[in-house]
Amino acid sequence: MTVADLQKFVANLGELLSSSKAGTVVAELSALADGLGPFRDKTLKEFVAFLAWAERAKREGVPPSKPVKQKAPRGEVPPAITVEQATEVFKALYERALQADVTPELVAAEVMKLGGLKKGELDAVARGVGLHQKLKTKGEVMAALQARVLGRKGMNERAGL
Repeated sequence: MTVADLQKFVANLGELLSSSKAGTVVAELSALADGLGPFRDKTLKEFVAFLAWAERAKREGVPPSKPVKQKAPRGEVPPAITVEQATEVFKALYERALQADVTPELVAAEVMKLGGLKKGELDAVARGVGLHQKLKTKGEVMAALQARVLGRKGMNERAGL
């Protein structure tokens, strides 16, 4: 995707909104579409790098010699959460499953945090919270962890407790 594609999208959005009498927004979108003109041939990644460079130049008062590229971290990046932390989080969620603040959205958000763990690490979390079935993929382990917490909540709701 290039800036030209973004420019077309913004211009079309402005046209759509003009029929809704959103005059100020239409004018701002039109100005944005016009302002993107000089960058039409750039990719969005190049454009974002330019914006970062321009913001830094404005903040520091002197433009840097060239846009600074973000360097990728070397070596293996540690997961955002450890096996021990994840196990404790899911044990606590299971214990609190009957509380109103433990929603399916909350459980799903906690499951998503496990995405950085390897399959074996997820298996260790599952064993730590009492799941001993053999699961083939990371997705199956994550789904089983979510189902364990939500299953407890659902069992009590069905029982009318």
